[in-house]
Formats: sequence, C-alpha cells, structure tokens
Amino acid sequence: MGEGWTERLIQEAIERGELDPTDGVGEPIEDLNNDPDWWVKKFVKRERLRELLARERAPRREEPRDPVS
Repeated sequence: MGEGWTERLIQEAIERGELDPTDGVGEPIEDLNNDPDWWVKKFVKRERLRELLARERAPRREEPRDPVS
C-alpha cells in the first residue's frame, strides 16, 4: 500500500475529472504573509460565524412568567 496506493487513487480521480477545476489553484492565499490569523478570519467569514455570534450576543427578550400559585 503506502505511497503508491495513494498516488494511484489521486491519479484515478484526476483521470475521472473529479479534481477539475480546483478552486484557488495558482492563486496566492490572501493575507498569508501579513496576518498570522488569516485562516481564522477566513473560516469565520466562510461559515458566517459573525452572524451567529451576533445573534447569540443579542439581548434576549424575557418572556413573561406565569405566576405559580
């Protein structure tokens, strides 16, 4: 197995066209050299975590409680 098996699987996928087109091939990774947290920021943006966090931080409306007799 080992390296030959892995390379064979990759080559077969290429031949079937499963790896074409690959997004970002030949393009520099944005802010790689300028910001050490580039990957975190990209992840937050891609997964829309800011929206989720904003909703979680929003003040919650208290529902009126029914008095228990």
